[in-house]
Amino acid sequence: MVKLRRYYSKILLFGEYGVIHGSPALALPLKKFYGEFAKGTSDYDLSNFWEYLKSLTFSHASFNQTRFEQDLREQKVFKTNIAIGYGLGSSGAFCAAVFDRYFDRPHRIQILELKKMLARIESFFHGESSGLDPLVSYLQTGILKHPNQDLELIAKPSEKWNFYLVDTGMARSTEKWVKLYLEKYKEKNYQNQISKLIDLNKQSIEHYLRDSNSLYNTFAQISVLEQEIFKEMIPPSFEKTYSNLQLKLCGAGGGGYFLGLCQDGEIPMLKDYAVLRVD
Repeated sequence: MVKLRRYYSKILLFGEYGVIHGSPALALPLKKFYGEFAKGTSDYDLSNFWEYLKSLTFSHASFNQTRFEQDLREQKVFKTNIAIGYGLGSSGAFCAAVFDRYFDRPHRIQILELKKMLARIESFFHGESSGLDPLVSYLQTGILKHPNQDLELIAKPSEKWNFYLVDTGMARSTEKWVKLYLEKYKEKNYQNQISKLIDLNKQSIEHYLRDSNSLYNTFAQISVLEQEIFKEMIPPSFEKTYSNLQLKLCGAGGGGYFLGLCQDGEIPMLKDYAVLRVD
């Protein structure tokens, strides 16, 4: 009997987009939201995804067709309360769950290899994936990705900081914005701007891990820089709120959630947008 478990959403505190080009990144599980296998019917047509899975070949894992077909007969599907298109890793949690349940792994898999495998699975949804989102959901722990690609598990996140999410009320497609970003990245000036963001990500992660109050400053700098280089990813109706609160992207942007950091411990109360504390 395969043990069923929950697969948590994730929040990327630092590293959006730049992670594609070697930026350090820090992602943590967000246990308010999760998915799990349960009896029911799927809300989505996943036939193309299942065919994609069957076509994948891995050195250390193989698709278990028998278990998959048994779940189909028993109407066992993945149910989740993670909002899709909001930057909380809904596809990552789903891919982690699918890999855990339907891929047999006779030997222990090294973490970097595991990340590559999960990236290949999630690339079906986004066109390109770092594998970080599903890895956080699969391992159920925080992960720090270093610039040299080494991964460090963060079992106990810092309790000093008060992050919050602002809900734009608009879902978005990650793939659309990733494609736009990759197109813009072809320009040298844009690459230089992303290099500045990568440096700020590095500083912010160091401040976060050291509980340094300098994090407030680098977070604010990221907010200003992202408003310039990711202007298309910030909905026009949300720009004023973004600027006033000094927010940053939470994932791909374009809608969904945006991330904030409060200095006084109290998250803001907004008239037009729902706000959620991250804990």
